[in-house]
Amino acid sequence: MYRILLVDDEAIERMALKKIIISWKDAIIEEAENGRMAIVKAAEFRPDIIFMDIKMPGIDGLEATEEIKKLDNAVKVIMVTAFEAFEYARHAVRLGVNDYLLKPSSDQEIIEVLTKVTNQIERERHHRNDQLSLKDNYNRALSIIQSREITSLIVGNDASESVAFEENWIKVYEKPSYVMVVEFGDTVSGEEKQNIADFIKDQLSISRSQSFVGAIHLNQLPILIQPDDRENESIMSQSLKIGKRLIEKIQLKFAHASVKIGIGTSYEEIELFVQSYHEALFALAKTMRPFACTYYNHLLSENNAIDPLFELEKTLLEHIMFGKVEESRISFKKYFDALIITTRGNLELVKEKMNEFFVLLNRQMYEKKIEIMFRPKYSQTKSIYHLQELVLDKIVRTAKMVHNLHFSESEGMISKAKSYIELHYEKSITLEDVAEVVQFSAHYFSKLFKELCGMSFIDYLTEVRVNHAKELMKRQEKSLKEICFEVGYKDPNYFSRVFKRVTGFSPSDYRNKQLMMR
Repeated sequence: MYRILLVDDEAIERMALKKIIISWKDAIIEEAENGRMAIVKAAEFRPDIIFMDIKMPGIDGLEATEEIKKLDNAVKVIMVTAFEAFEYARHAVRLGVNDYLLKPSSDQEIIEVLTKVTNQIERERHHRNDQLSLKDNYNRALSIIQSREITSLIVGNDASESVAFEENWIKVYEKPSYVMVVEFGDTVSGEEKQNIADFIKDQLSISRSQSFVGAIHLNQLPILIQPDDRENESIMSQSLKIGKRLIEKIQLKFAHASVKIGIGTSYEEIELFVQSYHEALFALAKTMRPFACTYYNHLLSENNAIDPLFELEKTLLEHIMFGKVEESRISFKKYFDALIITTRGNLELVKEKMNEFFVLLNRQMYEKKIEIMFRPKYSQTKSIYHLQELVLDKIVRTAKMVHNLHFSESEGMISKAKSYIELHYEKSITLEDVAEVVQFSAHYFSKLFKELCGMSFIDYLTEVRVNHAKELMKRQEKSLKEICFEVGYKDPNYFSRVFKRVTGFSPSDYRNKQLMMR
């Protein structure tokens, strides 16, 4: 169903045009009697199509169209004009008007123009959907570097790929590849992180290696890199060179921003890319100083004998870091069982190993302002199983804190959005305006707002405006028209309809009722 705005200073012309449109197809139709009202209505009603009369007193059709196009360039405008204003119509087409009609127009002429314009709208919608589909496919392909458990956290996508889709991306991605993860220092602001991420994309785009940059999450930026097989050096050498070069350039451009880089091993099979990602995270965890680049295999070569607990410890760290409570519980059980076997049940060795683990975990949790300590009571316990209970309880509580921290940050942003609405409800604020304030995309903000508030953004804004209007109506100092403007509406008729839809009363009936109760 299309939203159509009819603009003409003659009511009979609007009525005739409305009748023809309704007979052609169902549509939501609003009317405006002059250019000024058209601009206001267009901002609130967001029409798909506007029938705009050129000759009107005050702001004429051309001026109104120019202003409306500034607000929404996608809106389709059909100029309606008398024969003697034909030159105006030609000028309007050059300004971006989609078509024009000469008065008087037959029903058939009007329907032909409408059909032409709506076909154009449908083509644009299909094109937009295609673009979104392409973007979605890219994000899904990128998710292969994450495990199914953390995909949604890092790239915000579902990890289930269809067989048909796999056939498309397997040729592109099943090449020797490794994962590099860039971690930002805790003093780097959100905006600066994004600036650095964009800078990294630009730098990698001029490299001979193919790269796919993920999304920033939990202070980290994952990157999948396909090394250049034309280079006469090992993949390890190439990856370290890329990592160190990135750090050098970031230091030059972002003098006060601290970063470090972890690099995983290169694998050829797609299902093993997640292993490279885990290795990069572990390399980061072992990197103690900023502006350093650590390669996973170097860690192994430094420890000639590979620690059998290495993988279990790495998995446990990741589950805690991403707030996976049940997974952390299970991972710890496996880790601790293996630790008992490795140490042959030596309590002091187990304590020593747990102390090392807590140092590593504390390093990981630092940016989240969560302090993890190997408490004296852990060292003092005389039972290995009592130690297991104490540490498991701490790990589960830590994972919960990480999970809740992510949720509370979202709640904090929604609270900030509500405060902004409360301070600016009398202005023409939009979803995009508020999303920008809290630094979310409009799509994500809309989804998050509805999820946490139980209503859409526009319903909440309407509720705020209506509640303020109700308070003002309890007093007689201002007219209903003044109240309408004061709470953010530009059209008293539209305000009246919204108010009645929300309260069940017209503004005048509601005010009379309130005054009678005094």
